Amino acid sequence: MLDEAVLGKDFDVRPDALAALRAVVDVIAPGIGGLDRASERGVHLRLAQCLELAQRGSTTLLARMLDMYARTVRPSARFVELVPDEQDQVLRAIAAEDLDELRDLIDGVHVYTLNGYVTEWRRDGELRRPPVWEVMGYHGPAAAHRWSDA
Repeated sequence: MLDEAVLGKDFDVRPDALAALRAVVDVIAPGIGGLDRASERGVHLRLAQCLELAQRGSTTLLARMLDMYARTVRPSARFVELVPDEQDQVLRAIAAEDLDELRDLIDGVHVYTLNGYVTEWRRDGELRRPPVWEVMGYHGPAAAHRWSDA
């Protein structure tokens, strides 16, 4: 799993952009029912890596865009200053735009976030079943597969 130090070696991701990504993934996967929020699983770091691999500087661009749309909800607020319901309102507003590129960006953020939240994770070299699988009733790709404790 990535951590901020590893991400920083490969990509120049600004702290404010990373904070915005942390807020975004937590709106998409808030960790209900006793599950970790997405950011607690490091999903925001994975999202940053995916965005930066696609286009350098895209995390900063996304954070600025989120701040711009946040001002339509609360004029003087940045995205990270909004409450989760307001942040969700911002994501929905961007997803409802006429420009395909904006809708595609938000779709991609959702896909990368959910993928990072529900896929297997390696910690200390061990493959671990994500806790969300238990809640979903999903037992993994093969019943015979041996998992370490999550």
